Parts: sequence; structure tokens; C-alpha cells
Amino acid sequence: MIGTHKRKEIYAFLYRTDLIKYKENSAFVYNDSKDVFTKEPFCGSFIAGTFDFVMCTIHTEFGDGKSEPRNEVYKAVSSDKEKDILIVGDFNLPENDPAWDELESIDSIDSITSALSVETSPPTTIGDKSYYDNIWYSKYSSEVIKGSGSFFQFDELIYTPEMKAEANRQVSDHRPISIKVKIK
Repeated sequence: MIGTHKRKEIYAFLYRTDLIKYKENSAFVYNDSKDVFTKEPFCGSFIAGTFDFVMCTIHTEFGDGKSEPRNEVYKAVSSDKEKDILIVGDFNLPENDPAWDELESIDSIDSITSALSVETSPPTTIGDKSYYDNIWYSKYSSEVIKGSGSFFQFDELIYTPEMKAEANRQVSDHRPISIKVKIK
């Protein structure tokens, strides 16, 4: 499933169809009637075993993080029926930035990078030391395995250290991120 954005942003959810099922007609681009997002989030509903969840992917504008309210995305997909919400993407802010305070106060939201040590964990980007890529989820989720967040350092396998700039040009400056969840 792929979503596109007016500024040529392309979002996609890649998943194993033998483990995860997409809920038909559940994908949508966030209705940004107030035009607060530069790149509107893309969301879809899925089920994996007993884990029923909504995933929203977003790429926020670099700079003033407070201008793009992440809490609006969470509130838009949150309901009495759906408590398992994963907000994923490039937030252009570290998880400890004050721009997250309102979202964290809504429903005890946590991120995969909150448990990482900056001294020992690789950054989520190739070219610098940022942890801008993240997955946010409710601390109350019984399916998300706490502390399971990881980053795939594909650049370390393909490029020499001297070729980091080439990796940025050819592929991406972002490393894939993931979490583990209980599905049965």
C-alpha cells in the first residue's frame, strides 16, 4: 500500500502478508483542513494475530517542531475501540525535545529511542548523530515488546566509512527502524 503527498513525499507500508493483514479500505492521508502539516501523515489499519493496530507514518518539517502538532495525528486515529497506535517516521526532532510533551501527556506515549544510550547506540541517520527516526506507541500496549527497538545499519554493510556521503546520495540518510510485537 502506498500513499503520496502533494510535495512528492511517498509513504509505504511494507509487511509480510503471511503474518500481517491490511484491513481493506482503512488507508487514508490525514485530513489537514487547517494546513498545519507540510507533509500530511499517511495511516492504515492492520492485524497480526491478536494484535490489531493503526500505523501512521509521517515526515515532519525540519526546524520548528511545535508547528506540526503530532498529538493531532494521535487524537485523529485514537478511539475507544483503537488503543494500539504506532506513529512512525522521520520527526526531525530527538525524542526528548519539548515538542513531544503534549503527545506524551495524552496517553503515556513512549518511543523506541527513549531507552537508547546515545553513547552506545548507533544514530538513526547515516550522516550525523541524530535520533530523528522513531516509533511512538502507548506505554500501555501489551503487544509492543518494550526495549525491542532496533536500527538496521545497512550502510555499514554496503559502504566504507569514506563513502557515507555516497550512501546519502544513492540510498538515504535514514536507517530502517523496527520494533518487535507479540502477535499470539
